[in-house]
Amino acid sequence: MFVFEQPSSELLLSDNLQIKIRVVDESGINVESIRLQLDNGAIDYRWESGCLVVAETGELEEGWHTLKVSAEDLAGNFGWAVLRFRVVFPERKAEILSENLVVRGGEVSVSLLLRNPKTGRWEEPLHVKLDGVENTFVVSVPPLGTQLVETCLPVKDMPPGIYTMSVLREMGDNIGSRTVRLIRVREGFHPVFLFAPVVGVVLVLVLFLKIRKRKPTQFEETAGPGPTS
Repeated sequence: MFVFEQPSSELLLSDNLQIKIRVVDESGINVESIRLQLDNGAIDYRWESGCLVVAETGELEEGWHTLKVSAEDLAGNFGWAVLRFRVVFPERKAEILSENLVVRGGEVSVSLLLRNPKTGRWEEPLHVKLDGVENTFVVSVPPLGTQLVETCLPVKDMPPGIYTMSVLREMGDNIGSRTVRLIRVREGFHPVFLFAPVVGVVLVLVLFLKIRKRKPTQFEETAGPGPTS
């Protein structure tokens, strides 16, 4: 019988793997027959306490891995067990820099800052989602580095308003979310034109105040009353 004590689940949040597998049988275990494999490659192990296969390995890549152990009992019966587990680095994040999304040509532009604190290059497809609209692109972030990414989302007839944008990894993990505002403007219309009426009123008011404060001319200061009849 094989019992995987470590890893104890299918999810591993580290690139360091601690292995501890209990191998027992009523007739006893042929220790020389024990084989331990990780992704079809043999790895060294220690036999402890008369029933434990113990090993350590590091620098695992993100994704799915397969751990296999096999052995024979003293009666010559062969057995094996397999555990599939997934390595995930939660430190890898995506920060959504865009907040106000102006629709141009039926789509919006989105800026992302990707952070990779691990020593391996981060390469995988990412998915940007906005209320059912999605775009997929492949990233390649250097080890211990960051990367600025620009992507677009087709929003078509999506009405203006407040939405939640998310960045998902290939396996569906959410690595970044924020609230964004979708803004629609008429073709040929720039948002700065919204301030034009206000600017016009201010200019007229300033001109009016200048006229009122204008000093009298020299003629106005010396001229007396006109002739009387």
